[in-house]
Amino acid sequence: MKKILILHVLLFICFSAFAQNEIVIEKATEELCARVMDEIIEEIFRLKVKYEELEGFTERNVSVNDYGFKAIEYEYSYKNRKNSFGVTIVGLNDEFFKKSKGGIFELRFPILGVKLQGYQNYTPRRSQFELQSVTEPFSELIRERQVTYLPFKLTVEAEKKVFKTKENIFFKVTLKNVTNKIMTVKDLNKDTLFFVYNNKEWGASEIDRKSYKKVKQITLREGESIEKRFMSNGYSFPREFNVFCSYVMSYKGVRPSTIMSIIVSDD
Repeated sequence: MKKILILHVLLFICFSAFAQNEIVIEKATEELCARVMDEIIEEIFRLKVKYEELEGFTERNVSVNDYGFKAIEYEYSYKNRKNSFGVTIVGLNDEFFKKSKGGIFELRFPILGVKLQGYQNYTPRRSQFELQSVTEPFSELIRERQVTYLPFKLTVEAEKKVFKTKENIFFKVTLKNVTNKIMTVKDLNKDTLFFVYNNKEWGASEIDRKSYKKVKQITLREGESIEKRFMSNGYSFPREFNVFCSYVMSYKGVRPSTIMSIIVSDD
């Protein structure tokens, strides 16, 4: 009898520990995730007129997963080949699509306890529908919510709305302490900031950088910030693009990040 009682106590302790470690998804996050899936579905319907492989996509390809979020699974034949793709949002430690499907991708949001999971079992050509080009802009809404939980706020702002062709691009990076505590941070420079465009490093250099053997540590009180100016080489042809920027120090595995929009025109 004592052994049974001890076993029950141990099971209760283990279950309690598991429950405490389980990530609870806030209602506001649930509502945002539901909105993101709705907008992804709406965008795919809008693109049906552009991509013939989406001709058979209907509401029948949309279901609801255990979290109450909509899930897309679509199979079709294109040029005598069977293709498929899918996307949904689930808990951080859960799986909806089996790894065997191939082409699995994930965008994880650890602080919020969710991830966007999808797959496309083929590499699309330029003229074909690409799922990630649809999901990434809408998943940015979830990332924006996640960064509000970080102790630092990173902002990157171009100094002009429109740059001329061959004109160097100047921009400002600011890191702000948004807590009510004193925080020690690393200075802003090419060693602590990462700029990415088109999945590649986007070259940028700090203006008037001082020489340090080690990265300088800076103390920020509540509401204080540090700010630096950077420059990147201009472009010979007009374009509009986004640069992803992140800062090296992380909180719960998440780095402060933001996106800067750049317009280059020959007008």
